[in-house]
Amino acid sequence: MVYAFYTAIVLLLLCFVRIKPNNADTVIFTKNDTLCLKGISAVFVLLHHLGQYFEIPDPIQFNGYMGGMAVGIFFLLSAYGLTKANRKKGYYKRIFRQKIPALYVYQVLMNTLYYCLFFTKECGSVGEVLIRIFNFDFLFGYERLNGFSWFITSILVVYACYGGLAYVWEKVGEKCKNQRFWFAVICTAIIAVLYVLALATPIKTLYGRSIFCFALGVWVALFEKEILQFMRVRKRYFMTCIGATALLLLCFFLLPEQFVCIATCVFVTVFFIGFSYPRSPIFEFLGKISLEIYLVQAIFFTIMPFEREWRDGVPVFALVLESAFVLYMLVKGIKLLIARLKSKANKKKA
Repeated sequence: MVYAFYTAIVLLLLCFVRIKPNNADTVIFTKNDTLCLKGISAVFVLLHHLGQYFEIPDPIQFNGYMGGMAVGIFFLLSAYGLTKANRKKGYYKRIFRQKIPALYVYQVLMNTLYYCLFFTKECGSVGEVLIRIFNFDFLFGYERLNGFSWFITSILVVYACYGGLAYVWEKVGEKCKNQRFWFAVICTAIIAVLYVLALATPIKTLYGRSIFCFALGVWVALFEKEILQFMRVRKRYFMTCIGATALLLLCFFLLPEQFVCIATCVFVTVFFIGFSYPRSPIFEFLGKISLEIYLVQAIFFTIMPFEREWRDGVPVFALVLESAFVLYMLVKGIKLLIARLKSKANKKKA
C-alpha cells in the first residue's frame, strides 16, 4: 500500500513537471516549485510513518530513508528561501520577529493539544509538563508530546542561528572579501556544530537528521547565478544529471542516511535547474497544508484502532489530509481576524 502511494505521487509529479527554457534568466526553485516540493515532502513523511507503523518489508531501506530524505528537502528549501530573502537589509529582524515566534507559538499550541489528548493522566510535575509543552524536552531527555515534531525543534534552532549570523554579517560582512563564500562557510560550520551538539542529546538520531541539507541550501542560493550559467550548456546539464543520479544511488546503497539525504537534495537541485512546475493544483494544495500534515499526523497514529493491515492506512492518510486542511483554514481565519483588528485599531489611532 505504501509503495503504491509512493508510485502514484511520483507519476503525478512527472505528469505536472515542465522543461524550463534553456535561455531564460530564471531561478532554480520558483515559489511554485518550493510550494509543490513541500507538499510532496510532507506526504512522503506521512507515508514513511505509515510504512514504519505497518512494518512493511523494506530490505533496501527505501521507506526507512524516506523520512530523512523528505526532511532534507524541507531544510534545503528553507535555507534557499531564507538566503534569497536575506538580500534585503534587515531581514534578520523578520526572522526573529515573525518567522521564529509564529512557528514556535504554533508548536506550543499543538503540544498543548497533544498533552490534553494523550498525556493528562501521566504522572509528572508541573515543571515537567511545562518543559514538554514549551518544547524544551530535548534538553532534559523527556519524551516529546508530539512524537513527530523533532523537525520543528531543529528548524527553530537553525533559524535562530541563521538569524544571528545574518545580523552579524550585516554589521561586519562588508569588510570581508568574498562575502558569499565566507557566509556559506561560516553557516556550514554552525550547522556542523549543531550536528555535533545533537549527538549529545537523548534522541541524537533525530535532531541532527538531514541538517546538513540546510547548509547545502545556503550554498545553492548564494551561488545560484554561477550554477545556472554553468548549466545552460545542455551537455553539462545532462552529464550533471547523470552524476547526481549516480551519487544518489551510490549513497543509497553504500552510505549512511545523512549522505543519502544530501545526495537527494543535490539531485533535486539539479533536476529543478532544468524543470519546473508551471501550475499543479494537487501539489500546491498539499504544499499549503504541509506544516499541518506534519503536525497532526501523530494524533491518528495514536487514536486509530489498527489491525496493522494495509487497508487501515487509507483512512489514516485521508484523515490526516482532511484534518490538516481544517487546521490550515482555522489558522488562516485567525490570522485574517487579527489583521482586521489591527487595521481597525490603526484607523482609530489615525
